[in-house]
Amino acid sequence: MQGNTAHETTRNVLSLNRHRQSGLAGASGDSQQRRPLDPRNGHEAILKTMIKNRQDIAITFRNGEQVYGRISQFDNFTITIYPDDNDGMPETFFKHDIRSFTASTSRVKE
Repeated sequence: MQGNTAHETTRNVLSLNRHRQSGLAGASGDSQQRRPLDPRNGHEAILKTMIKNRQDIAITFRNGEQVYGRISQFDNFTITIYPDDNDGMPETFFKHDIRSFTASTSRVKE
């Protein structure tokens, strides 16, 4: 006899249901187990690949402005690039002001 009260049993069932809904339970019917997110995934992996391959980047800011260049480095808060229009001087931009970025196939000069 396990000695579970009705309250404990209800609490255990609710807890198990929450885990199943979030994909954390290892029920026999689950076809795929969730793993913790790898911090190298996402934008960090993309930026590292762009640096390694010396790809150009197009950054779109929250105000709609765009800048094109080559990534020099990045950290948790900033991205430093060599913009096309800045005579070889690097510029650092805060990530919180960036709406999106993508690989640029050709450098745009106006």
